[in-house]
Order: sequence, then C-alpha cells, then structure tokens
Amino acid sequence: MGTKSKLNMMVEKGRDLAARMMNGIAKSEPPFEQLKDKCAALLTARGQASGIAMAGDVHTLYKLCNDTEKSEFFQFLLEEFGRDKATLIETCRRYSDDPSHDNLKALTLIMEPKRQELFKRMNMAPGGTMALIDMRTDLLRLLKARPELKPVDMDFLLLFKTWFNRGFLTMEPISWNSPAVILERLIAYEAVHEITSWDDLKRRLDPPDRLCYGFFHPNLKDMPLIFVEVALCEDIPGSIQDILAPARHVLEGSEARVATFYSINNCLTGLKGIYFGNFLIKQVVANLQLTHPHLKKFVTLSPIPGFKSWLTHDNRAADFGLSADDLERLTQTDWFNDAELNARMNQVLRPAAIQYLTDRQPSSHRLHDSVARFHLGNGARIENIHYLADTSLRGLTNSYGVMVNYLYEREKIEANHEAFAVRHEVSLSSEMRSLKAKSEKTFTTANNRKAG
Repeated sequence: MGTKSKLNMMVEKGRDLAARMMNGIAKSEPPFEQLKDKCAALLTARGQASGIAMAGDVHTLYKLCNDTEKSEFFQFLLEEFGRDKATLIETCRRYSDDPSHDNLKALTLIMEPKRQELFKRMNMAPGGTMALIDMRTDLLRLLKARPELKPVDMDFLLLFKTWFNRGFLTMEPISWNSPAVILERLIAYEAVHEITSWDDLKRRLDPPDRLCYGFFHPNLKDMPLIFVEVALCEDIPGSIQDILAPARHVLEGSEARVATFYSINNCLTGLKGIYFGNFLIKQVVANLQLTHPHLKKFVTLSPIPGFKSWLTHDNRAADFGLSADDLERLTQTDWFNDAELNARMNQVLRPAAIQYLTDRQPSSHRLHDSVARFHLGNGARIENIHYLADTSLRGLTNSYGVMVNYLYEREKIEANHEAFAVRHEVSLSSEMRSLKAKSEKTFTTANNRKAG
C-alpha cells in the first residue's frame, strides 16, 4: 500500500474519531460557530489521525466564512488563544528572582501564545501550509480596518519566518519546458511587466539569452515563492522595450557581457515581511558566474513606482521647472510624441528622479522608494537613470517612463551595504554623482527663490 493510501486511511480514521469527539456540536450550528469549536478541539487533540482530520475541517469551515466572520474569527484568536497575562507576569517574576533552567523553560513556554500551537496543528492538514498563507492574506487585508489584530499577524509572521527559512528553500531554473502549472503562475504573478500571452512568456523563457529562476518550498512544490527574470545583454540596457521586443537580436554563446535582472516578483501576499529577494539575487549571481563566466556586470533595470506621486506632491514639480500645464500634458499616454515637450522632459525628469531616489522620508533616514531601499540595502549602487525606459501605461503612470539601473559589484557589495545601513549613504556611479549635483543645484535655487 502506498504512502498516499496510508495517509488517506489515517485521515478517514481520524475523521471518524473526531466526529465522535465532537458529537456535542449541533449540526445546525453555522460554520463560524463550528469553526470556533473545531479550533478548541484541535488544540486539545492528542491523536495524530484525529488532529489531521480536525485541521482539515478547520480550513474547510474557514473558507465558508464571509469577511465579517473572518474578522470575528481573528478577534476570537486574539482573545481566546493569546497569552495568559497574569501567568506571564508571575512567571517573569519567578525567573527574575531565580534565573534557573526550570524557570527559563517555564517562561519560554508561556511566552508562546496558544494560537501559535494552533497554527502548527492546522499545518498538519493536507494543503495546510497554503491554507495558512491564504488565511494571513485575508488578515493583512482586514488589518487596515482592524489594527488591533496585529498580534495575531505577528504570530503568523514568526512561524512563517521559521517555516520559510532560507535553508528550506531551493533555487530552481524556470524554462519554457517547466510544468504548465508553474508557467501559468508566472503569468498570474508577474506584477512588474505584464505577460500578455503565451508567446510573450515563451520569448522571456525560451531563447538562450533569457533566463528565469525561482525559490521553491518543499510544501509548495509547484508554487514559486519569488521569481526573477534575467536578460543577458551586450551592455547595460536602458529600456524595457528593448529587452521585451519581439523582433530583437538573440545573443548566442559568449556574446553577452551583462546580466540584467528586469523583473522580480513575490508571488504570495501572505508571506509579506519575509525577504527572499536578497538571497535569490545573490544566489543567481553566484550561479551565473559559474555557468556564464564571460559575464562582467550584474545589474537591474528597475521601476521607480513612487516617483510620479513624489514629484507631484507638495509643489515639487515647480521646483524642477514643471508647470501645471506641463503636468496636465504628462497625463496623456502619448505625451512623448510632442517633440518640444519630449526634449524638455529629458532634461527635467532624470535630475528629479535622482533627487527622489536619494530623498529621505520626513524625520527619518528611510528612503521614499521601496525598490531603492531593497537594492541599496543589498549593497548595490545606483548606476544610471533612463528617460522613457518604460512607455507602457504602468510605466508612464508610476514614473513618467523613467527607470533605473542598480549595479551589483561583488567586491563592493558588503561595503555599500554597510555604508547604507550604518551611515545612511547611497552609493552612486560617477555619472549619477554629477546628476545628483545638478539636481541639488536646481533644488537649492528653487528653494532660495521661494524664500526670497
């Protein structure tokens, strides 16, 4: 008898046992009430088979709940499956008076709320890991209106950081020959540059100068947690249109000198707060250095998602010489076909972009741009900024089509990371330092004019 058949028999046996244990629950109870009862029973279950069956029932009942009931369920987890504060305070006092092994053990046990143990048991069900990720996805959406539920989210995140530790993940290449279910997920989760068709996907995966890698977890074998698309190029690219062009020249053999990471996508919202990207990029770089030793540079071609919002806020556009009429014209998707406006924006948007990418949030060392924080925090430097690098509707809407290269130099990654993390310094190429100086001069002149 196969392992799967044995597991099915165990689950069915568990369902019978669970049904006998839960025979006090009226069948007429609504799913939400049954869900609460099942959670209480699951936490006290002793048998493995009955626990697996109950965990499956919990997930089934949860899926039957509407948003209001899901919100109430998370409130239930907050109130009924938290820490016993009185016991925690007393245990802390005992450990403070006598920091013995036994008192430390007692403190460690009481520090873990009951809901963490509940989540561990819910994970026993077939498909339990994905069900818990989906549950946290719901919670993150509901947190906007119910911030008091954050302790429940913290417990999800603590467990997920353990379960999705880098040591459990495998990096795998994704090609046109990968299973169809994985390819379908690439199309579904591509959030940077939309994949418009299967032909479009094939152009990104099949040619020898186009690669893709993803991180996978053993419990989610056909679900990439994150994937990165790579273009092998002759030089550092300045346009996503060139990378994705259907009729482009395909490089062969050792023609390529630059590996460009042009799209990095986290697939599961429920794993927000777990950072896979830095590990993935570093491992892909290490892998490419072995398989493509002729590569000399490793860069990104990255979007600048918050640039437009920043530039049009607090009258900043005027500081760079943009009038209200200019901003109105820039809302038109074909504005760059206006030769006069196009030439002027080429002189305005690049200095404004470097100012944005190096600008800090009020009363903080935190950069405005999340993509910049990610790459600079990983030890990259800002290599170049490109005008009209993304003329898609998304690119024009978010950043007037401006994109940026972040360069990863292996021998400088650690120094750049330390400078950014400790001294809040942004590493810039010589060209970007010059552009930054020009931007600062424009910004200072505008502010002096305002003051005068």
